[in-house]
Amino acid sequence: MVSPILILGQNPPNFQSNEMKDKKVESIILNNMKGANEFEFMLAFHQVGYWNTGIKYTVLGYYQGNWTAFNWTIYYKSNKRTAENIRKTKRRKTIIKPNQLDRLFVTLDSNDFWNLNIDSLNVYTKTDTIINDSLSALGIDAIEYFFNISDGDTWVFEVINNTEYRHLSSYEPEYFQEVIPIEERLKFMDCKKTFLSIFSGK
Repeated sequence: MVSPILILGQNPPNFQSNEMKDKKVESIILNNMKGANEFEFMLAFHQVGYWNTGIKYTVLGYYQGNWTAFNWTIYYKSNKRTAENIRKTKRRKTIIKPNQLDRLFVTLDSNDFWNLNIDSLNVYTKTDTIINDSLSALGIDAIEYFFNISDGDTWVFEVINNTEYRHLSSYEPEYFQEVIPIEERLKFMDCKKTFLSIFSGK
């Protein structure tokens, strides 16, 4: 059973799935965390790279009128993330103050978090229409640049309730936001910053 440690008046938000059924099937936290399916609502964040053997989830859950907050970490014997390769899991409770939870949902709502588009969070190309005379003489009116970074981390939010599943992820958002500014990616980054800050008591 889930043990609530935070009792507040804030009700879980409504949201819709974003057709990421494959991500739900592959969800590490849904498949491996004890009691995951008991939550009426769950918002979970993790950051992961290809070589990680340990993945830390920061979780806010709602169960029978109560909120609970905790960190859940899963450790693998190698970077092969299968049930048979799990070494151990660990769960640590966290206390969040009521005003921090309110601040979180204000931030999520103001950034339209529940409707962010995953494609906009993963834009890696930029088109430059400022062309010099030499290129213009060749009939070139635009240049498309592709940016890449190897072995980076992906930031992942999973939003889950009894009927819906929403997956939002962005690969190396800080780097790509610097070279290709995208409003939705900036909103995603702000949501992540606020979400993690309330777990640290800031």
